[in-house]
Amino acid sequence: MYCPQCDDEFRAGFLTCPDCNVALVHGKPSQRVSYTPAEAEIRLKQAPVAILGTLPQGPALQLRDNLLDSGVDCVLTREGGDCGPSGCGPASFHLLVHSDQVEGLKEQLNARAEAYAQAHGMASKADMPNCPCCGYDLTANDDECPDCGIAIV
Repeated sequence: MYCPQCDDEFRAGFLTCPDCNVALVHGKPSQRVSYTPAEAEIRLKQAPVAILGTLPQGPALQLRDNLLDSGVDCVLTREGGDCGPSGCGPASFHLLVHSDQVEGLKEQLNARAEAYAQAHGMASKADMPNCPCCGYDLTANDDECPDCGIAIV
């Protein structure tokens, strides 16, 4: 079973998508296109790209894989290049996408995060003065944490 709105798949026993609050459909999504990182990198070399966000390695890999599974070309680049002479610190990665997709993807990701937060009784952006990931003090205008790069919903 899958959600016809977000294409997430569910095991037997679920009737509605908890994120979208939409009734699930039997079968599998029919038009799902999945790319490998290498295929996406080749296509991104042929078009202007922009940074969708800068994230720590774990969340960056997860978001990249989710976008690739949704048919969105994206690639990760390490922020700041190689390690310094004193060793490697926690790495951050830029998530690059086609430049004409940045605003639409940000809106989709923020809307999905807001729907998830509401469905699970989590605090929204207005209720969080600190970053939930690293604790950075945020302002009311922050859409992402200036310290760790996570999107603030």
